Amino acid sequence: MKAIIAGGGTGGHIYPGIAIANEIKERETASEILFVGTAYGLETKIIPAHGLRLKLIRASGIKGKSITDLIKSVLVIPLGFLQAMQIIFSFRPDIVIGVGGYASGPTVLCAALLLLPTMVLEQNFYPGMTNRILAKVVKGVAINFESSKQFFNKKKVVVTGNPVRKDITKGSKEEALKLWGLRDDQFTLFIFGGSQGARKINQSVVQALPHFEKYSDLLQIMHQTGKADFEFVKEGYSRSKIRSYVAPYINEMNHAYAVSDLVLCRAGAITLSEISACGKASILVPFPYAANNHQELNARVLVEGGAALMILDRELSGETLAGAVTGLIMERNKIEEMEKKSIKFSRIDATSRIVDECEKLIKAEGFS
Repeated sequence: MKAIIAGGGTGGHIYPGIAIANEIKERETASEILFVGTAYGLETKIIPAHGLRLKLIRASGIKGKSITDLIKSVLVIPLGFLQAMQIIFSFRPDIVIGVGGYASGPTVLCAALLLLPTMVLEQNFYPGMTNRILAKVVKGVAINFESSKQFFNKKKVVVTGNPVRKDITKGSKEEALKLWGLRDDQFTLFIFGGSQGARKINQSVVQALPHFEKYSDLLQIMHQTGKADFEFVKEGYSRSKIRSYVAPYINEMNHAYAVSDLVLCRAGAITLSEISACGKASILVPFPYAANNHQELNARVLVEGGAALMILDRELSGETLAGAVTGLIMERNKIEEMEKKSIKFSRIDATSRIVDECEKLIKAEGFS
């Protein structure tokens, strides 16, 4: 198979694309994969680091821009479209897959106009503007949430779930205890806000630490702070009796999930897919400035399914956070119920199912 995977910007778009690329290569080592992105996203670092080819085009968003920036974005659309067309003619793919991000729009649209097999992935409950447009012209749409079907032509839609890292469910609690000096007999709260951290969560946790003091014999905390907030968060823990492991970034996320009893985090689509794959209970604090408020909409799906609690960013404080966490510490049966419901949202075979659908589209269009 020769596949173009278009999109990027954030890890939430890039890593699903990498998972798909790896699955394609595992099935057929002679397969060729080409990523198409922009010069402004994380793909310029992440894709080459994974040994994958990357071509760049000019593309940027148009939503929420000032008049000046909007004009600039509109003016580069023809150039990005032309660049995408040249890449497609040169590479001659069997299929083009859009994973979200600025490069996805022109690349997938070009492929659709050339009548190539095309697919887009929608990781969130509510689709972004680009995918709502592309869904009208592509051959297939892979979605994460069953309830997202309402936004698409149901004949094109398949519920696959989001691709997650294969090792995410293979963490070791024993390894985590050794790595981070944790105790096996304590309730473990795992806190993170993405690779860059989340300032509001970090501040609220530091404010909550005095409220946790009387639970110091029961509670221990792992906290990924992000680089910017590490020092002040570390200082906050140094004044607390709570056993903790605090780091700017944690590489061994599989072990971190394995040891955790409760996860406190944002509500990005890939994060929620990982939490569900690991069957973890969670307290979700959606990022309030996400496009289309998609993090809150994502979170509500898990909350309504009984798998998570949610605290809106504007309502988050040390006091509200401490109340939510300590309430669950004292009701372990509720944690167990949330874990059972969390695993029901898991689709650990998502990557395989997406590649299955790609193969079907290629065969249906006579490209194989």
